Amino acid sequence: MKCEVLSGQIPGAPNAPDQRAEWLGQRLLLWALLSTIVAFSEGCATQPLRLQDWYSPPHVTPLPHLAAVAVHRFTDKRETAYTALGEEFIGREETGRNIKAGEPVTVTLRRAFADGLRARGFPVIESTGSDPSPESRSDVRLAVSGEIQEFWATRSHRAESNREAACTVRLQVSEVATGRMQWEKVYSRQYVWSPWMPERDRLDMGPALAKVLALTVEEAVYDPEFIRELRRR
Repeated sequence: MKCEVLSGQIPGAPNAPDQRAEWLGQRLLLWALLSTIVAFSEGCATQPLRLQDWYSPPHVTPLPHLAAVAVHRFTDKRETAYTALGEEFIGREETGRNIKAGEPVTVTLRRAFADGLRARGFPVIESTGSDPSPESRSDVRLAVSGEIQEFWATRSHRAESNREAACTVRLQVSEVATGRMQWEKVYSRQYVWSPWMPERDRLDMGPALAKVLALTVEEAVYDPEFIRELRRR
């Protein structure tokens, strides 16, 4: 009995084209699986929250004849990441997902308080860069700085769960010439999601964080004690 063996072929083994087809099929299946995982992960990833898209300065009545003030650096005392804004709990197991800002929280709040003082009628000079006191004008005597103690939102998809945002800032008034602090006070506000809010606002932390920030700025610029300190000559 003759057994013919083709050149390069082992008896009982699959043909080389079949092996290549099987190998390519496995690679294509693996590639498709990885692509699906990556696409799913990107879809679930939380995009950085741009608070400037939501925030509007509070409607403030300007005061006349106010002296110029400087707005210096705000520092983050929250003991968390400098872009962290809150936590969202999703799913039946209430898995936590961090919400992050597109810029440092210190930048957002310093800009908000500078805008609030400007709306109140103060000519505002904002420090930039690493120099905390770049002012050289003799008429700028006082500077406002801040310590951010809380700026955070928590949201759960459970209907009975509390959804709220909070902002707590310690404002300080110092002499520009000496850097000596003259006055300080803590301002704190909370904002709770309402069931009658528009669905878009209830599903996004941006409006709540912007609202609680505007409320805190408004509380400060309408505080007679704060205004009195800034009016000192």
